[in-house]
Amino acid sequence: MPENEISEVTSKRVEMQLVPIDEMSNSIRQIREVLVSKFFIKGIDYDIVPGSRPKDGELEQLMLLQAGAQKLLKRFNLYSKRITLNKNHDGSEVEFEMGVYTVGSNVFVGYGAGTASYDEEKYRWRYAVCEEEYEYYKDLDPGSVRLKFKKKWSRSLNRYDGFEKAQQVKRELGDLKHTIFMMAMKRAVVSATKSALAAGSILKTLQTYKDPPPAQGAALSTPAPETVFITEEQYNTMIALKDEKGMADDVFMNVVTNTGKAETPDSIEPKRFGAVLKALKAYNA
Repeated sequence: MPENEISEVTSKRVEMQLVPIDEMSNSIRQIREVLVSKFFIKGIDYDIVPGSRPKDGELEQLMLLQAGAQKLLKRFNLYSKRITLNKNHDGSEVEFEMGVYTVGSNVFVGYGAGTASYDEEKYRWRYAVCEEEYEYYKDLDPGSVRLKFKKKWSRSLNRYDGFEKAQQVKRELGDLKHTIFMMAMKRAVVSATKSALAAGSILKTLQTYKDPPPAQGAALSTPAPETVFITEEQYNTMIALKDEKGMADDVFMNVVTNTGKAETPDSIEPKRFGAVLKALKAYNA
């Protein structure tokens, strides 16, 4: 720009577009209806946060699980899609970034991230099957074993009472790469779902809501059929074929996403399993 030319910078005021209270309340009510319905099952769709023990009069801390996140996405006509995948050279740490979009119009409505690492205690260590195994690995490499100390919970006293110790053996990274990869993806899906639907705070108060009794004379509605996914045997068949072909995790996930139309391998619908299997068999490294 010439020096004698003056550029005028104008600023425009950007108004925030607020969601109407009625609309937001209706959305929260719909999410709550799904969470307290008989199709949202404790231990499958949501569960108690591990290690949390509520005091008398307090509510349990609840967390959303992958199956529950998938049901919420289906209920509100949404789907999750991978944005980025980052992992280190040996696969010991994986990070997923997931976006949530509307089906059909593909409007972005939420974002979440999930990581998993071999450094997590539950992956790095396992309990020794017997004292002989513990002593065997201890003689090979003292750094491959440890004693785990933890507080002992007393059911009769309803509090921690003393401690206990257990022998543990270090796990091999090679046996856990797939588990770490899948866990990072699951965590990202759950995070993105909670972000898109603002379901985190509603889940915390889930136990304070009960299914209202049907009004007298009201007709009972027929529940929509629950989505069915592939069996464990079919899932294992896919994984075995993936390993046999030497397929990288990101390539495998592209098949799952594009051919299986699913965000995770275990959420592929049976009608798409044949096409996924055909794509895996046709793969050449």
